[in-house]
Amino acid sequence: NGNTAIRNLQTDESIFNFAGEQLILPQLKTNDSASIYTIGGALVLRKEVSKEGKYGLSLSELIPGAYMVNVNGLTYKIVKK
Repeated sequence: NGNTAIRNLQTDESIFNFAGEQLILPQLKTNDSASIYTIGGALVLRKEVSKEGKYGLSLSELIPGAYMVNVNGLTYKIVKK
C-alpha cells in the first residue's frame, strides 16, 4: 500500500502445525531455535536444534490460554484450549 507503512504480510503454514498436544516444527535447521512465551512475556519452553529435521514441542504441560511462539525471530500467536 503506497499510502501507509503497512505492507502485505504472508504467513508460512509450513513453519509449524499441530498434532494433538504437540506443536510440530517440520523444517528446522541446525542452530535454529523455537520458544513459547506467555502473553505476559514469560518463557515457558525453549528448543535449540542440534541437527536439521522435524521437531515436536509438547504442549501438554501448558494451561489453556494464549501463547506466543517464536521460531527463528518470527512470532506467532497460538491458543491452547
